[in-house]
Amino acid sequence: MKKKNFNPKELAWAGYSLAIALLIHFFAPGYLFFFKYAAIIAFLINLCSAFNIKVPYISDNRKLPKNYPIYAGIIFGILYLSYLIYFNK
Repeated sequence: MKKKNFNPKELAWAGYSLAIALLIHFFAPGYLFFFKYAAIIAFLINLCSAFNIKVPYISDNRKLPKNYPIYAGIIFGILYLSYLIYFNK
């Protein structure tokens, strides 16, 4: 018989994170949007952990590249500048 790869404790935490994200979305003021997205990311990570799906660089044991902050900064700068150009016409 095949063993199930399912963790109900992680699934409960995923449900809790989803409930928190929905509560923040419906009842919190607009300046708490970061916490809503953090709760949604926590929901996705807990859901992946519940079904034993490895998330690279988070639940996997891989290390980030040595110059990762440089790449992240460049990508953020490009996205921010494109946002400014697109919405400030």
